[in-house]
Amino acid sequence: MLRNIQDAVTKQIPAIRARTRFQPMGGPGDVLYPPTYSGNGDPRHDRIIDGQTEHCVLLDSVASQANRMEEALLPYKIPKLEVTVGDYYVTSLTAPHRFTDVILRSCDGYPSDVLLDRDLREIFGYSPNSLLMGIWHSNRKGGAGVRVPRSMTSEIIGVGIADAPHVGGRLDPLPISSSSKVEIDDSVAGWKLAKKGVRPSAVLLGSAFSKQGQIQRGRGVTVKYAEQITVISLTSLRQLRLGDDVTTALAAIEVAAATLTSRAMWLRSRCELLPESTLSWEFVGGKENITCDNPDQLLADVISYVEDKRLPWHGTKTLTPSKDLVNLVAEGQAAIGSGKENG
Repeated sequence: MLRNIQDAVTKQIPAIRARTRFQPMGGPGDVLYPPTYSGNGDPRHDRIIDGQTEHCVLLDSVASQANRMEEALLPYKIPKLEVTVGDYYVTSLTAPHRFTDVILRSCDGYPSDVLLDRDLREIFGYSPNSLLMGIWHSNRKGGAGVRVPRSMTSEIIGVGIADAPHVGGRLDPLPISSSSKVEIDDSVAGWKLAKKGVRPSAVLLGSAFSKQGQIQRGRGVTVKYAEQITVISLTSLRQLRLGDDVTTALAAIEVAAATLTSRAMWLRSRCELLPESTLSWEFVGGKENITCDNPDQLLADVISYVEDKRLPWHGTKTLTPSKDLVNLVAEGQAAIGSGKENG
């Protein structure tokens, strides 16, 4: 597979892409639950597919797919920065802003010279996923810092959707009246009986019912099928001007990561998908599609390839959190634990 990717880069192929159909884990017709968004965000929308307008729903966004693929790389020997702050473990594969994340920049041992020099070749050596998924050092004092656009996009949509009924309710085993009042406190139970206060339902006591059969927008749907659309833009990677060797390694890492996450997908409660077929990669403008049968071997081949080409490859670099960061996290834990903040 690595040789195929190398040839695609050399032959100026513009992109590698894959479209994979899924069905709910329960089989066709099972209900899926899309993500919910604050405000008026609605994942439902229309798309033109094969010349027809289809009512669709976004099941997993580009940002969410990127996070899943990065997490899939954690067990492998892909370079990353890591730090442990109290009970929390953060890496450049899991931090929101990857190599440029302020958590990592707030640590001793962080390669700040690489960041300030905008040395993309060295960033590849510390955090190759940052060049695939995109980074932006946006809060640099004195002006914007390094910025790398996303070269990989992937999303999952449900096609041909229909609303499914969502019925919620809770029958309490105790005869608790909604006319009673409780006061919320910081005890283990979280409440105490009071003359004035809130209804018991505020602390999840008492029965709660909804209208039977009510269909709520933004809840469950059925779909004709779900589809994952993944594009690795070789054209975008070439804009980094790091040479064919780095471009090849980056594309191969992403092919492996996407393949690892495509076998079966648990997106959230009641949104689990099973592929109808093996993920197949199309080299846009090429003559055939290729499957990545062994992503573990592909990642091993990438490591050998990088070493052979003598590219930067710094392994896992462990950072030490600054005292200010440790204290900031401790203050946050104390505030959230006391109920003063919601987090």
